[in-house]
Amino acid sequence: MIGSYNGRYSGSQVVKGQRDPRLANLLGTLSTGITDAMYDSTAMAAGLDGAASAALIALLDFVPSGSVRALSQVVGLTHSGAVRVVDRLVADGLVTRESGPDARSRSIALTAHGVKTARQIRLARERTVNRAIEALNDRERATLTTLCERLIATITEHRLEQRRAGRPPVGGALCRMCDFGACGRERGACPAATRVTALTAGER
Repeated sequence: MIGSYNGRYSGSQVVKGQRDPRLANLLGTLSTGITDAMYDSTAMAAGLDGAASAALIALLDFVPSGSVRALSQVVGLTHSGAVRVVDRLVADGLVTRESGPDARSRSIALTAHGVKTARQIRLARERTVNRAIEALNDRERATLTTLCERLIATITEHRLEQRRAGRPPVGGALCRMCDFGACGRERGACPAATRVTALTAGER
């Protein structure tokens, strides 16, 4: 047992105007637990770190045959950091560099082994989250789905504001590890994509 679980209360430092500090604390702890478990499960599934795992999944749906620049933006890495990740994935036979639209650019594509590995990582991620919600009944799952859609829309709006202010969100694109089929993006059911469309409609 970790000693801090039975540690002494040091006094709350409540953020001014915060409506429900306990809910915020619980949600933060839930996020930490799920994130830690996903990192562990994806590492076990492929023996890759978080950045490499995210890059592989992003190449499945988000940026198939994309450039290093596009991939770096999606997974929240510097260009040099993305180059190093791609170098490792090429060495492992998971991706290939191919000719890009012009002579100076190269596109990155998953190999057959890369596709299989990326799907294994994404499946490990989904299993991890499913373990966290397996005790919920159908009504609770429906309620949680609605709440997640609202929270994702709100987070998407905040991240878009960050980008407009010239501060790209840490981690890159919110949907970088998503299963586009599961979220219903093609039928307009993705709360992130729907929110971005609504917010940018007047800018076109």
